[in-house]
Amino acid sequence: MKRINRIILITAALVCAACDTVEFQSPPSTLQVCDTALVGDWRVEDMQREPAANGALYLRVSPQCERWYSVGLEPDDAGKMQADVDDLAVDMDLRFTRTATQTFIAARDRPKDAPPATAEDKPDGYVLIAYDKSETAIYLRQVSVKAAAHLIVDGTIPGWVDKRDRRADGSRDTFSSFFWVYVFGSPEETHDMLQHHEMLDAPWMRLLPVDAATSGNIDEWIASVESGQ
Repeated sequence: MKRINRIILITAALVCAACDTVEFQSPPSTLQVCDTALVGDWRVEDMQREPAANGALYLRVSPQCERWYSVGLEPDDAGKMQADVDDLAVDMDLRFTRTATQTFIAARDRPKDAPPATAEDKPDGYVLIAYDKSETAIYLRQVSVKAAAHLIVDGTIPGWVDKRDRRADGSRDTFSSFFWVYVFGSPEETHDMLQHHEMLDAPWMRLLPVDAATSGNIDEWIASVESGQ
């Protein structure tokens, strides 16, 4: 599994060139630094695809939620299993927020040096990833781009919709297609939108706790990569 796909999977497609995503101007409540429900080592499963037969994806959230390690395990050209490690918190600000009935991961790109903003630039926003914990797993859900777009087009909520899948001549452009939705509003308005409108997709990703042996392996994989071995 390539690095970009792992980051897309864990952070709801924040950094892909062609993706479907909903961003909010404001989170629905004050951002929190950590939620102990997410702390630990998890095996990541995409519920919409068959699991890979020769690889695995893990997520480690450190005790204070300051580190979010994505650990992908896949064979190299010789068939030997190799670990590819990324700390997602290096490039993204990952916090927590909630409505009266739902908790969310609030993910946002960290600021980078860039030219001055222009009127044509897209505004920065938060991607909200809903999560619910059962006795055996944590289930993640994305905000539906179609549901949010329909609410904006109908004039129910304020926002922008940008959907492109064709070139200027009308031919299909699969490789650069995207569906981007931006929702404007204060924290109070975002809270009310999420509470009063059905905006969440079905569960899309599952986090399963791993055993002690696998946690030990994750320790080794992270240490090996950080030491440059």
